[in-house]
Amino acid sequence: MSASLCHHSVQWNSGGKSLPGVARAFLCSGTIVPGFEKRTFMISAAMLLLIAMTAIRASQSPRERGQLNSILALEYEIPHGGRVTALAFSPDGRQLATSTGGQLIRIWDSSTGRELKKLNEAGEQLPGDLSIGLNAYALAYSPDGRILAAAGDVVSSDNIRVGTEIDLWDLSSGVKKTIPTSKTPKAKFSQAVIFAQNGKSVFVALMSYEPGDSPGQHVPMAEIREWDVPTGAFKRTWKKLDDFRLQSVALSPDGKTLAIGYFDRMAMIGFWDLETGGRLRDFQTFFGTHSLSYSPDGTKLVSCQDPRMAGGNALRGIVICDVKLGYLGTISTGQSPFVSATAFSPDGMHLATGDMGYPSAPGTGAVNKGSTVKMWRVQ
Repeated sequence: MSASLCHHSVQWNSGGKSLPGVARAFLCSGTIVPGFEKRTFMISAAMLLLIAMTAIRASQSPRERGQLNSILALEYEIPHGGRVTALAFSPDGRQLATSTGGQLIRIWDSSTGRELKKLNEAGEQLPGDLSIGLNAYALAYSPDGRILAAAGDVVSSDNIRVGTEIDLWDLSSGVKKTIPTSKTPKAKFSQAVIFAQNGKSVFVALMSYEPGDSPGQHVPMAEIREWDVPTGAFKRTWKKLDDFRLQSVALSPDGKTLAIGYFDRMAMIGFWDLETGGRLRDFQTFFGTHSLSYSPDGTKLVSCQDPRMAGGNALRGIVICDVKLGYLGTISTGQSPFVSATAFSPDGMHLATGDMGYPSAPGTGAVNKGSTVKMWRVQ
């Protein structure tokens, strides 16, 4: 096993509790499995993750696990009718926006779960009379609550990806302003959208896979770009990260720090100074860092797994981290097959989670059934 994997494994922790010695020995030894020698024993990152999480779970007392799970109390559940790819609270906390990733955005009364309106992302035209729409994978309200930004993949009527864009919806008039963020045959994915604290700029995180040095090799590349909201003009590439598998971005409540979820053999969260672009620190988590959401006091982060990257061992709950201490643990929300979006309310009293549901026909990727949005009271 490589030294780097062993180095990571001994740092894994849960609430300050080190990985038990037996598990650590298993992870870093090549002679645990009979018949295998150290120089030939290989183990996948996924297996390392499974072993580590099993060991940590076993090392926690029932009381510790109960305390973590008792943080949330369910208030209500909304049948969503399509996979939930993004969630966002309005600044006053009264509305919750959701996206199906299928050209439809819904806005709900956050206190009752009653649907207020729909925003239809379909119906635009491309040359050749191809109807296109936006599959939104990220949502954000402007600080004044007047604009809802949706970022995602632009698709043709036959479901071919043709680029990425931001749609800025004026919620009072229903008028939409579209800002193309990429028009390229290369595969680019919108991973996050956030407003600057003054509301004058909007940032979008884009992922792509560029050709590597070897034939057939593709290297993950990430960019965070900034656009001017009033004019829609491109302002700058705030940060370009090579060989970097970005999953999500969240702005700290004080507007000074970007938390970036990414994957580097395991799930990681890094922190960057928004003004200088300098990298501050990183820590590792055990599960996906998709749909990062700050608690309003800036001390905690919640996340889940990217719906486009999760596999059969997907997390059916959320990950909770302390911005200084790192990974704290996971909380089950009872949503299947896995949680795909999270959002803290502005007052910190509620947390919304959404899931993917199941395809209407196996293997078709059609509109998902059984998906839900759950509203939790934070205790």
